[in-house]
Amino acid sequence: MAKTTEFNLSDPRELMKNRNRALTLIACVSLASLWFVPPVEAQLRPRGGIKPTEACCLPDGTCSELTVNDCWSQGGTPQGSGSNCSGVSCPPPIEACCDGNGQCFEMTANDCWANGWVPQGFGTTCSSVFCPPPVGACCFPDQGYCIELYDGDCNTQGGVFYGTGIFCFEVPCAPPYEACCLSDGSCVDATYNDCVNQGGSPQGAGTSCSTAWCPIPPEACCDGNGQCFDMPPNDCLANGWSPQGQGTSCGWVSCPLPVGACCFPDGSCSEIYDGDCSAQGGTFYGTGSFCFDVNCPQPTEACCFNDGSCSDLSTNDCYNAGGAPQGSGTTCSTTTCPIPPEACCDGNGQCFEMYPNDCLANGWSPQGPGTNCSSVFCPRPVGACCFPDQGYCVELYDGDCNVQGGVFYGTGSFCFEIYCPTTEACCFYDGYCTELTPDDCYNAGGTPQGAGSTCSSVYCPPPLEACCDGNGQCFMLTFNDCVANGWSPQGTGTDCSWVYCPPPVGACCFPDGTCVEIYDGDCNVQGGVFYGTGSFCFDVECPQPGCNCRGDLDRSGVIDAQDIQGFVDCHTGYTYDPFYCACADMNGDGMDAADIELFVEAMLLKRPCTGK
Repeated sequence: MAKTTEFNLSDPRELMKNRNRALTLIACVSLASLWFVPPVEAQLRPRGGIKPTEACCLPDGTCSELTVNDCWSQGGTPQGSGSNCSGVSCPPPIEACCDGNGQCFEMTANDCWANGWVPQGFGTTCSSVFCPPPVGACCFPDQGYCIELYDGDCNTQGGVFYGTGIFCFEVPCAPPYEACCLSDGSCVDATYNDCVNQGGSPQGAGTSCSTAWCPIPPEACCDGNGQCFDMPPNDCLANGWSPQGQGTSCGWVSCPLPVGACCFPDGSCSEIYDGDCSAQGGTFYGTGSFCFDVNCPQPTEACCFNDGSCSDLSTNDCYNAGGAPQGSGTTCSTTTCPIPPEACCDGNGQCFEMYPNDCLANGWSPQGPGTNCSSVFCPRPVGACCFPDQGYCVELYDGDCNVQGGVFYGTGSFCFEIYCPTTEACCFYDGYCTELTPDDCYNAGGTPQGAGSTCSSVYCPPPLEACCDGNGQCFMLTFNDCVANGWSPQGTGTDCSWVYCPPPVGACCFPDGTCVEIYDGDCNVQGGVFYGTGSFCFDVECPQPGCNCRGDLDRSGVIDAQDIQGFVDCHTGYTYDPFYCACADMNGDGMDAADIELFVEAMLLKRPCTGK
């Protein structure tokens, strides 16, 4: 009894899984409806007894269209009746693959490369190839020799592995290290030659600084009483003495005597022992210091200055500052320094000599300590008054200057000391004109038009700006000139060096969904839709054509058996081209099981296409 297979036609996944059976089922439905119509396969079978071919996947991953028997005879796998090589994907061949650790696996070349391994070529198998083990050069620097070992064995034995496939003749092994004692008593692990080059003493093969002892050389050591001893620095410090540094010797080091500079309260200095200095009330500056090296502070006394102020200074410092010393033992806290009179200006050009406090009490201006009326000039209450419009200056009182519209330069100023600029026409970039002094014009970004010029007598030219002519070209013109030509001004401050004038072409969409950038007139003549001058095809989305006859998958103009394959492919998801599969939606509500009955009915009747 024949085996029965059931599947759901409305489930795209089951349709895909039972694709070949679906094709047969649709053909059977066609036969059941029209008993006199021969089977689809019978209609498609070549006459004369020629066996049909189909796609055949060969062992090397290529595809050839052969009969079933020829496919099997060549070791291939037939892909099913009606299949062809353009519609199938043959799996790549399996070959031997070496993993770099001496092991072999059989897999596709792509999988082998993906693992970082090495494919051995088409047709190879693990039984026919040899994958080399991962040995390589292993260097033992302490012994200075090299052996070719496995990576793990090299690391276990304390060697340095240089990589799988590397040979000993390709790598240098460094000579062994040994302890090296340097002249300062320190130790470094170095090769024999490096130790000698550093002036050190090699301690022999197999030694290291962790086990070797390097003697510390003696150096000069001062005992604090002027005597010197050559000994190791640690011994010197243990005695509480002072090591003089590596390489020193008592033969040339001088250990200082225990005396030093001592400063006394009267400012004098003497070189004595520390204890004697303290007993005499002095300040000791350290053993070995000398009086010519120190600056003993001198005693201070009150020092009066001409302005009546007082400072506690040494005698010399008081004289050097122009003051009068008040005697040994005096201080400013107990001394009153006389305040001398000074010059005082009354604000009307007159001068009086008086104490500064009295001058201030009158609302006048003290001229400073040491001044007198014979040495100072009390300014008059007038000053320079400048009239820029006329370009001249007069010395006036402040109030009079302001009343007359002048600029007052301060009491006591003179006209020969100042410059009174005159105004002139000043043209700006935008064609605007105003009257300013040259300095003010430059500071405002304008261009002075010369002495004596006025805005009523000069012409300030309007600015140039970028102007697009409508043919993609740019010209620098004034706004009015650009408009007069019927062109498009680009705005104040624009420049053709960076303004883009669009060409008169634009995007044109044709009925077949394609787009070309052409002139407006050419687009209309060719039946296209013009999207405006300066538009680009990448900016617009041209409408795409749909299906003119639902069910006519091959666009032959007739719904027949030739459309079955495409209909099933679209409904099972085997292929999905929105343009191609639009004709597989029989009722226009999206592809679903309801389309199958409508398609079979149209196909059996071989309905000609008359529209959507």
